[in-house]
Amino acid sequence: GVIGVGNSIGYCASKGALVVMSKAMALDLAPEGIRVNALCPGVVDTPFNDEILATMDDPQGVLAAQCGAHPLGRLATPVDVANATAFLASDQSLFITGSTFMVDGGLTAQ
Repeated sequence: GVIGVGNSIGYCASKGALVVMSKAMALDLAPEGIRVNALCPGVVDTPFNDEILATMDDPQGVLAAQCGAHPLGRLATPVDVANATAFLASDQSLFITGSTFMVDGGLTAQ
């Protein structure tokens, strides 16, 4: 896992359950015209991440490791996540349901 992100079995199981639940909801709700997708960001450069880094012995080193773990070489910004959310909420995605959108700079493609 990425340094600074929870790596427990429960954390991973919860993430996986949400992805599968979104697929089940998409199938259940499609006849009503309701679309359900999962948006999965990588590490996002937010005050929450700053708080996590502040607890580390080497915050700059951990930040460098976080950025290095993402093939695009940086953390996501809130705007990166908002843009993906806006796309999924827009008419440009009217035929998308039951999908998992990774907004993680290639982290999970490795």
